[in-house]
Amino acid sequence: MPYGIYLLKTDFLEREDAFARALGRVSTARREKALSYARNEDKRLCLGAGLLLEYLLDRLRAGVGQRDVARFPSGRPFLPAFPETGISISHSGSYALVACAKGPIGADVQTTISAPVRLARLLDEEERAFCANDPARLTRLWTLKEAYIKYTGDGLTRELPSVHFDTGRPFVPGSTCRLYEYPPIENHFVSCCLDGDKPPFSLLAQDDLMQ
Repeated sequence: MPYGIYLLKTDFLEREDAFARALGRVSTARREKALSYARNEDKRLCLGAGLLLEYLLDRLRAGVGQRDVARFPSGRPFLPAFPETGISISHSGSYALVACAKGPIGADVQTTISAPVRLARLLDEEERAFCANDPARLTRLWTLKEAYIKYTGDGLTRELPSVHFDTGRPFVPGSTCRLYEYPPIENHFVSCCLDGDKPPFSLLAQDDLMQ
């Protein structure tokens, strides 16, 4: 199965020809969603996520009638035709991300947060000491929290969890899931949460998705 973390830099969609081609590659629902955004940046990110979803569905060998992406009431996405396959979608800055695993998975990509003081109130004492008003550390911690709540399916309907570090490895106290981080790419941080081993990471290019 094509389990893993798939990341795409969406800057190429700034070109009108590439944007138009991408619109024809994604589902009707994704196309309408991308065009509904006011900002061009949001259009590109949404469309980039759509391209990654189509790439994943191709690798799952999804045929006609198997390519729908639905959402639970919490907003968590799932593939009705592949009930054992968990997916997660995220985008920020210049990058879109789609994650896929056997069972639930949450993943997040986030460009460096520029206002660490404003978010400090959302951290516990240990987390504030870890971040020390450092934007990179705060962003790293934020992606871990987001990955966890996407994994649980609770979304922002619950308080963000506390994330602690044991010999450098992040974990949520009281939870049996596992949190993983990937090396930052162009000031974008990537984390995921699931019950199994660390998924492989793939940085895809335009040619991988626009054939």
